[in-house]
Amino acid sequence: MEYAQTVHFRSIDMTLERIKIVFDKLRPDFSNCVIIVVGGTNGKGSSVAMLESIYLKAGYTTAAFTSPHLVNFNERYRYNGEDLADNELVASFQKIDNLREGIPLTYFEYATLVAIDSLVEKKPNVIIMETGMGGRLDAVNVLDPNCVLLTHIALDHVQWLGDNREDIGYEKAGLFRSNTPAVCCDYLPPERLLAHARLISADLKLINADFNYSKNQQSWDWHCFDSNYHELRHLPPLSIPGSAQLKNAAGVLMVVQVLADRLPVDEAHIRSGLKSAVIKGRLQKLSIGNRQILLDVAHNADAVTVLDDYLSSQPTSGRTIAVLGMLADKDIAGVIKRIYSNIDQWELADLNEVRGASASQLMSELLQVNESVKYNCHNHPVAAFEAALAQATSSDRIIVFGSFHTVGNVLEHLNSGRS
Repeated sequence: MEYAQTVHFRSIDMTLERIKIVFDKLRPDFSNCVIIVVGGTNGKGSSVAMLESIYLKAGYTTAAFTSPHLVNFNERYRYNGEDLADNELVASFQKIDNLREGIPLTYFEYATLVAIDSLVEKKPNVIIMETGMGGRLDAVNVLDPNCVLLTHIALDHVQWLGDNREDIGYEKAGLFRSNTPAVCCDYLPPERLLAHARLISADLKLINADFNYSKNQQSWDWHCFDSNYHELRHLPPLSIPGSAQLKNAAGVLMVVQVLADRLPVDEAHIRSGLKSAVIKGRLQKLSIGNRQILLDVAHNADAVTVLDDYLSSQPTSGRTIAVLGMLADKDIAGVIKRIYSNIDQWELADLNEVRGASASQLMSELLQVNESVKYNCHNHPVAAFEAALAQATSSDRIIVFGSFHTVGNVLEHLNSGRS
């Protein structure tokens, strides 16, 4: 992928003109495929996983494109729940490189076109595409979806999308299509999003208006205008405390409902699909010896709130040691402030990425919250993790969070068996 990262002089270029030229040359055949595009700020990956699992249980062939990956680039591309092989991706990369004829493409544009080529080539019944950021000018928006799912909308990628929810909501609404179903899981959808939906006559379904859910002690119920599901069990990935994953699941079920004419699904498939959905890096629990590890890719204040709620609901008799590495363009201060009260010791890491923050930057923000906080700085997430592991006792827990890169580095290290 190093070559794909160097064929454009910018890592992010929010335009669609170049990718559209190559897309038109590619001429993918979607004639027998239902396209679902998933956008939003947090919860996209979880929603893709749940949709994928439900449709697989219903007997459909599925393709899914997600980003970013944790360890292997192939994780971004799944067919029937399995990552595509190297040779399949290499063939698509070569094809795109030939078609572009010198047109510069960003890393994500390249990755998106490879997804369209390699996954559609398998002629799936349904293809689920996750946006990278935004919507209106996101590379995934070269597609014309049969349904759009928007998860919660919050402040993130403010350099490109705007520094307020109204502007960000408008960018997300750029995924909508005229007279085409769209689902929004945000309880307070931005007015600019709603206005755009009205302007183009999108068939927008809103949580709290067209569908909703209610929680019981051991289960939850889902309701919409002409269908209900009762006593859905709290099973992974829905065992996460708080409403975030249930809200995502509610939106997923609304998508299944509006696409029922094209993709009929029985209630049994919904129940088994939700039960079987796998979401890597979201409150993922591991153990090394008698030490408990929690991995979470939360990288903005809203996502960290869910992690913080989990820590509060699951107190430990020992310390909570945080391994934190973040990108510099994220709201570092907001993240630290949201979770600070649940952390006893901080192991801060340099994130060795193009946009990575240094441990000293994290330290500076941390000391703004409390000058007497306990912390150490490290030159890599793995070094920070090993330091946390060395000091943790059986009553302590270690949480690794702040970025996909942070969690991915630690997962790769653990998979190698070096801890």
